Amino acid sequence: MLKIGNEGNPMRKGPEAEKLGSGGMSLGQVVMESAKAILNRMKNPFNVFLPTNHYSPEGAETFDIERLVSIDPATTETVLLYTAKESQTIRFIRYGMFNNVVLGANVKFYPTINGNRILKWHGDPQDNFSLYLSVGPDLTENSLRPCDIVLTAGQTLEWRVANLSGSKADFGVRMRGYLINQNTSERGFGG
Repeated sequence: MLKIGNEGNPMRKGPEAEKLGSGGMSLGQVVMESAKAILNRMKNPFNVFLPTNHYSPEGAETFDIERLVSIDPATTETVLLYTAKESQTIRFIRYGMFNNVVLGANVKFYPTINGNRILKWHGDPQDNFSLYLSVGPDLTENSLRPCDIVLTAGQTLEWRVANLSGSKADFGVRMRGYLINQNTSERGFGG
């Protein structure tokens, strides 16, 4: 048994540590055995697959659309509109919104696919999950939020924005993902 300090319950030692103090392996031998195990593992490569809802699969063509517009006060406009082409299936894994309006109550983003709201549980829960808050000052990678949205051939993605403020303002949307191709492998690293 191994006891830490003068307090607490004793902790059991592992098999290597028990040998260490009782004439078994020395500390140097334990370190050498650990290093050998690590080197053996490195000699035998293995695949690690990254989750496709966070990373584009190896060989997949990335898909990144964005648009920034100025909208007059008390106006609702479409900021971003895209209809997937024939043979296109797009998986969006990040989205971002931008606006330069001071109060969130003066902004409403309405993302839809074929008129049906997407990101239903994103936004302000005190205001029917209204989307209005930019995570960052722009639409760069650090300002994007995770999502998992699939747009199939013929479906239309639309982001409408309402400027409820008393002045003209800038609004932007970015959607990033990849084209799904049945022939791509999962993105992995290692062997």
